[in-house]
Amino acid sequence: MTGDDEEGASDAPAAADEPRDEPSGGPSTREAVETDDLYAWVMQTTFVVTILVGAPLVAIFSVLFDLTSWAARAEFAVRIGAIVWFVTAIGVFVYAKKYREPTGEAGEAGETGDATETGDTSA
Repeated sequence: MTGDDEEGASDAPAAADEPRDEPSGGPSTREAVETDDLYAWVMQTTFVVTILVGAPLVAIFSVLFDLTSWAARAEFAVRIGAIVWFVTAIGVFVYAKKYREPTGEAGEAGETGDATETGDTSA
């Protein structure tokens, strides 16, 4: 390859990596950030709780079954872990919908209609 080819190849990924700050007809930036924060909280909480609850459950249940090979042990851990993950994910999602999601009441961002949101600073 020549030096020109390398420069051309490095330009293409740079264009694809540019930030896309402008919304494309979707929710406002503030709503997107709130949704992203809630999504991140649900994902992180599901992960942590699944590990904290799933590992001891797999260990306890593995004593009750005859797992003679490593393949049987791995399959057992995956099956129990999947059940724990599914139940945890549903529980965390329901909790987040009930207690962590914005309610849209007055006083929350975007719902008050105060002067700073509209750009009017004379009030």
